[in-house]
Amino acid sequence: MKITLLSAALVAIMVCCAHFLRRHCPERRYRLLMKFFLIPYVLLDLLLSVLLREADPELPIVWLPGSAIFRMLGLNILSFSDLWQLLKGEFPREAFDFFTIHTILQNILVYIPLGFLVREGFGRLRKGRILLAGLCLSLVMEMSQLIFRLGWFEVDDLLLNILGACLGGWISRKKEENMSEQVKR
Repeated sequence: MKITLLSAALVAIMVCCAHFLRRHCPERRYRLLMKFFLIPYVLLDLLLSVLLREADPELPIVWLPGSAIFRMLGLNILSFSDLWQLLKGEFPREAFDFFTIHTILQNILVYIPLGFLVREGFGRLRKGRILLAGLCLSLVMEMSQLIFRLGWFEVDDLLLNILGACLGGWISRKKEENMSEQVKR
């Protein structure tokens, strides 16, 4: 829960700071600051995703996309064989899992700053560049967790992190549109 709250606070602070800096800094300096803020963001992500975790060789590797949605619904489906059992009607159902909702939100929230900072730092980028930044950073973190057995390796985490980065880019675009509307008035 702490990481989720920290991430939400970071997103809010980041948007407010960017708004302030955009108004009080020349364009070039503003972009440079946004690029600079990527460094502490990546280090914070590394700290939260890898360095603060303890190794556990029993943690699963989940290759099945959508497994987080199944877990949220009380179906602990971690593999394609589990999915096959579900389709045959032989899979046990558990209680609705609020922890998984929290994990889904956390995976999205943690990557919103990445998309925001990339778009603000590098200007108008094609959406694919933000998606690629989210994929690359998320893949590095997930592979670190896999290699050092520091957390679950899940395809869903990659997808949710990419979604978060894209949302960050969208927030940046909306902020820019709102500022240009205010200037026109």
